[in-house]
Amino acid sequence: MQQEEHDIVVRTKLHRPQPPSDYVLRPRLIELLQANPRRAFTLVSAPAGYGKSSLVSSWLEGTEGKVAWLSLDEEDRDLGAFLKYFVAAVRTHSPKACRRTHELLGVAELPPASVLADSLCNELDTLQRRFTLVLDDFHCVDTGEINELVGNLLRHPPRSLHLVVVTRRDPAISFARLRATGGMVEIRESDLRFGREETRMVIEAVSGVAISEESLSHLHSEVEGWIVGLRLVCLALRDRDDPDAYLEKLRGGVNTIQDYLTEEVLAKQSAEFRRCLMESSILNRFCAPLCDAVFGSSSEQATAEAGDGPAMMGGEEFLRRLAEANLFAIGLDPQGDWFRFHHQFDVLLQHQLERHADAGRIAALHLRASAWFEENGIVGEAIEHALAAGDVELATRIIKRCRRAELEEDRWLGMERCLGLLPEDFRNQHAELLMAQAWVGIIRSQMARIPGLISQAELLMADASESDPFLLAELNFFRAVIYYWEDQGEESKRCSEQALEFFCEERGFLGGEVRIYLALARNLCGERAQAIEAIEQDFRMSDATDFAFSTRVVAAKAYLHIFAGDLDPAARVSKQLITIAERWPSRYAETWGHYLLALVRFHTCELDDAAESFRGVMKYRAHLDRRGAVDACCGLLLSYQLMGRSEEAAAVADDFSTFARDLADPEFQQVEASCRARLALLQGDMKTAVG
Repeated sequence: MQQEEHDIVVRTKLHRPQPPSDYVLRPRLIELLQANPRRAFTLVSAPAGYGKSSLVSSWLEGTEGKVAWLSLDEEDRDLGAFLKYFVAAVRTHSPKACRRTHELLGVAELPPASVLADSLCNELDTLQRRFTLVLDDFHCVDTGEINELVGNLLRHPPRSLHLVVVTRRDPAISFARLRATGGMVEIRESDLRFGREETRMVIEAVSGVAISEESLSHLHSEVEGWIVGLRLVCLALRDRDDPDAYLEKLRGGVNTIQDYLTEEVLAKQSAEFRRCLMESSILNRFCAPLCDAVFGSSSEQATAEAGDGPAMMGGEEFLRRLAEANLFAIGLDPQGDWFRFHHQFDVLLQHQLERHADAGRIAALHLRASAWFEENGIVGEAIEHALAAGDVELATRIIKRCRRAELEEDRWLGMERCLGLLPEDFRNQHAELLMAQAWVGIIRSQMARIPGLISQAELLMADASESDPFLLAELNFFRAVIYYWEDQGEESKRCSEQALEFFCEERGFLGGEVRIYLALARNLCGERAQAIEAIEQDFRMSDATDFAFSTRVVAAKAYLHIFAGDLDPAARVSKQLITIAERWPSRYAETWGHYLLALVRFHTCELDDAAESFRGVMKYRAHLDRRGAVDACCGLLLSYQLMGRSEEAAAVADDFSTFARDLADPEFQQVEASCRARLALLQGDMKTAVG
């Protein structure tokens, strides 16, 4: 049963970046942003380097309302990852908001984007205080599912939300209705370009020099109001004896002069600081300890201090110099620990790094970053840097080292994303990675995947001179799973017992799964009493805080009673599962408890109570695996019909048909067809049933 914390949230993505200390206010744009304060949506769309984020941050700095901020990146392109951060951003404003939507993040199969949007919209609409949520760098997640989610959210906007999307390109979302009703404000490249007088203000405020009217006209023509270009000009102009003569050299427009300006700015810095600037460009975000790791090891530092090598700069000194030079660094947290470069400046620095360092040196930087992230438990970024270094073997070793801890903490979604970063053929060459994929198959109830994965893992392990005991225990567990579903009880019990020899002290996710299949295998062998006794002993020995283990062993006991037809104890244990889940709380485990209780009530012919329980399950059916959700549809439909409530049964049948079609799985479509045939038989409609 999944826990409530589904994956680690990088908190630095949830802080509003501060505008530069010398930021030039833009009253005409602020006034535009402040127009119609009750509108639902604001779109700020322009290419990189036009000051979009700084403008929005500056505007919100002067507002009195609540503000939530989310800085998006490529890692958030997955619908689940995007929704995780969306909810986390909302919770910086309202800590308990969007509970139901948050719970959906832990399910094996996310519901469709339209369902998620409805859930999100309904929960946001209940918030009392209106707030502004900024989705910065939305172009990084401009995918079909995410556009559908946001588009559905804006179709009937919740009253509490003012959504601001900051992006380099317009998302594929229809804004026709919002435009027609005056429900949105748009700011585009033409609005963001600095005018002639604004250009003068920037030059004087940032560089502290005055330029002639002729130079101003020339600069405005060449840079075309591009703010990053203007700030680079300002940095290059500092300490120039003749700024007008320097500006006369700038020819060829933005694309030609940006690299030239970057070289000019970097040339004014010390060699060590220049090197650190370029090397830090490999990082999406950085802090002092990370910079220490990337810039050089302690042995290199000692060599440099002894005078035998180039000067080395530590992370703290680098951040101090960065602040003094005002070089496009954006703070990511209130404590001032984490920073990133303005995206456009980061790209320019990367170009410089590629010119001045060979591929081997750049790969070494990525490897240092990878080691730091792994040491600090940030597995996804550790793998990304290993792959950026071209070291797929290292990325594989990181997953091998971390996958057990990730499973123990129930962070299987993160592990699945990490596996997805590796080439598919490479994933299938390592037994540990095959096992990791099999665990995902267990959690997602994709049992058909498991035999092939385990067969391949067995072949690889047979060729190995020795195997890790954990790997052997996993192999025995998955053999037990396969044997169980093949109705080979004795073999399943034998393999489960062998797996439990390793997991006997394990009281988390892994230990719980092994005990579930051991209990089921014993039951299959006619040893139900022994299975229940062992499960009860496991439960007595479990820690009240070990939710994953407790819910698994209680669910296993409920299954055993249901399989044996002992419905009174099955009902008691199902209610026990619900109580544990409510205390945690976990909608996932609670829904499973109601599902099991609904089965019991159906078979004891308590049809009113069964229908009530099935309705509760249907409300949260996305929390079950897909087979459980399908069975709940069948149960509710049949309960209604057996009570003579044919119209309600027909309505559920129509919903079931749509649900099965959306699942796009032939197995579930066959179950839906079978259920419709049974409904027709119960209604005396032989023609439909035969059809």
